[in-house]
Amino acid sequence: MWVLQQNPSSSESNCRVATGQDGLQTNVKGSLYYWHWKVDSRYLVTTQQIVLLGSNKLTQLRDAIKCPQDKVWLGDCSETLDDPNLHIPAERLYKSSYFFIENTFYDDLRSREHHSLSQPILEWIKTKSEFDSKGPFTSAPMNDVLIRDLVVHIGKPYHYVHQGNCEHVIVFTDIRLVDRDACQSPEMFPMLTGRSYIRSIRCYVCKRLVCRWLVSKVGTLLPLEPCPLCDVCLRLLLYDCNGKKIYPDMVVHMFCGEEVVAV
Repeated sequence: MWVLQQNPSSSESNCRVATGQDGLQTNVKGSLYYWHWKVDSRYLVTTQQIVLLGSNKLTQLRDAIKCPQDKVWLGDCSETLDDPNLHIPAERLYKSSYFFIENTFYDDLRSREHHSLSQPILEWIKTKSEFDSKGPFTSAPMNDVLIRDLVVHIGKPYHYVHQGNCEHVIVFTDIRLVDRDACQSPEMFPMLTGRSYIRSIRCYVCKRLVCRWLVSKVGTLLPLEPCPLCDVCLRLLLYDCNGKKIYPDMVVHMFCGEEVVAV
């Protein structure tokens, strides 16, 4: 079992080792890679590289993972392009999520708005005899779980799920001592230290600006349905000078690419 703790700065040594309840208490940090499936490909793409301390909570890791699906405005936006009060991002409505690490589902249950996503899965597993030799499977709230409380294998893929069915892979890549060259401010962790190359989807009309909307039900005006459009082309092509829709049945959904969360 790991017992991990942030290391205060010391002029005598690169790390401090002290005796704790479990025998040896070592100050270490770990790196984690967060992956997603590449569009139209069977390969995984690294999205983020995050450095954690053993004293970080699992909920802090959950909040550090950025997915554009959390920022998508829900529903048809064709009548509310300029009304921020009606723009509801998905993360505000669907807050539940879980990590699946070493046969344990860690559910985010920080408030009444959070629900256990793992419970239906556990009930389904009980009906499948082929999982008897792979269990037992358990669940626990991630609220009070520290990174140092986890037992993980380096390089082994684990599961992160949010928005009901938006799935990602996380991998712990290394664990090391915190030395004097590392950041000594615990509040800076989890720390984003790398991310993948961002390939933006361009507007299908102008081919220059980044796509922001997916448009459908406009007859034969656009060659694709839904068709990716930038904000400028959407307003010039499909709205009149008064901001009214030219096609009454037109449906506009917000599109979020990786550039939305690349901060």
